[in-house]
Amino acid sequence: MRHYNETYRKRRWKSALSLRDIDGLTLEGFSGRQAHSMTETEAPAVALDGVRDAVIRNCRAQQGTETFLGFRGKDTEDVVLAGNDLRHAAVVYTVEKDARSSAIQDLGGILPRKKI
Repeated sequence: MRHYNETYRKRRWKSALSLRDIDGLTLEGFSGRQAHSMTETEAPAVALDGVRDAVIRNCRAQQGTETFLGFRGKDTEDVVLAGNDLRHAAVVYTVEKDARSSAIQDLGGILPRKKI
């Protein structure tokens, strides 16, 4: 996927993207956030479950993003983050206990602003 921008028309949505059991994902140029009624404990902007051999690059967290990426699933493996603009995210990513944090490699980007 390249240059995808998601806005919400209906409140029933939680994550802008929910990707499951994908081998060889490239997510590039995505811009989005979770649904307006969601909080960081409910849904990330992008939910990834069992994603392998993935590159997530040049994406942007929109204003009001709580958690940008949420990883889950024991099959999540070999995920690389690079060049993402995460200034508007409170949290870059979370890893649920059924996934391994060592499966995600963050090569850097624009990090969230520190709250003073």
